[in-house]
Amino acid sequence: MKTTTSAAPAAILDIALAISKITDITELDRINEQVRLRKSALQSVKAIGLRPGQRVAFNHTIRPAYLKGLVAEVVRINGKSVTVKTPSDPAYGRFSGCGALRVPLTLIQL
Repeated sequence: MKTTTSAAPAAILDIALAISKITDITELDRINEQVRLRKSALQSVKAIGLRPGQRVAFNHTIRPAYLKGLVAEVVRINGKSVTVKTPSDPAYGRFSGCGALRVPLTLIQL
């Protein structure tokens, strides 16, 4: 699930340009902290939308890569991660039929 808007690419370029002009490490640390807080907030929003029994897919950043796009069932929501159950299917490789696989929210899509 992508959480950007159509204006995002231009905004990202503006932000990158502004960051490239910063020479104070303390300012960069404050920016980094704000990004961390925003990511945490977005993960919380994603977690709120999940329910046990819901089916989710592994996103394009999952490793091993053969899990990309494959579907799993939510068993439990753990804050910054989710526990999923995978079907008994050879496509899931060593994770086939896994009853309790804990996955960070950043690696799933709704």
